[in-house]
Amino acid sequence: MNFVRRLWHRRRARRTRAPFPEAWFSTLREDVAHYALLDEDERARLRRCVAAFVSEKHWEGCGGLHIDDRIRVVIAAQACYLAMGLAHDAYRRLKSILVYPSAWVDPRGRKGFDGLDTSSPRLGEAWPHGPVILSWRDAQRAGRRIEHGRNVVFHEFAHHLDMSDAMHSTGSHDVLQRAYRTHVEQTRLGRTTLLDPYGATNEIEFFAVATECFFERPAHLRNDDPHLYEMLRRCYRQDPARREEAIDRTGT
Repeated sequence: MNFVRRLWHRRRARRTRAPFPEAWFSTLREDVAHYALLDEDERARLRRCVAAFVSEKHWEGCGGLHIDDRIRVVIAAQACYLAMGLAHDAYRRLKSILVYPSAWVDPRGRKGFDGLDTSSPRLGEAWPHGPVILSWRDAQRAGRRIEHGRNVVFHEFAHHLDMSDAMHSTGSHDVLQRAYRTHVEQTRLGRTTLLDPYGATNEIEFFAVATECFFERPAHLRNDDPHLYEMLRRCYRQDPARREEAIDRTGT
């Protein structure tokens, strides 16, 4: 381990040992619905990740938005929820999070990294070796309630994890391609599917859309496409359907 790496690990250790602010506890309980699905060990792991993520990233408000700790914690908690089963430095390449008050339009009308037009209102973007950009209104909405397979924070941070090659060490590409082709065909035929039709845009978007469904409607995805569910379970090293079942059994 080189000097820079050792220094990074020492700084991370100091950040995760510091007391977790009481106001941040309240934010997790009130504004991050997925926090209630976790057991105590998982909650502690998430809090450590949040503490490090908030302090290590550069946060910038855009369009007149003032960034405060509530914004940081709500977004960080959702990003860390995805990465709880991954290496603790899964987001090390990510430097900045930019947050708009709501949907925005890129005045330059440039295309995104995926080739899609950005001249229409955007809720989120993720760029290779660049920032994650989010609408606060939609990130907050995603945090407060578990939607029907929709979560803009999960979507954009899934792009970042996919870009960073964290997902490609599991031999998952064949499963992903098969599921993507099936989804494209079903969408072309106008059939309603569990996954958002936007996933038919390309494989990059399909992975992000599938990630949203995996964490938002895990039991439904497992029943609908067990091979895709298992691939994502191995990728993220989490089993959210089992987590849901444990909640149902205990009633908490």
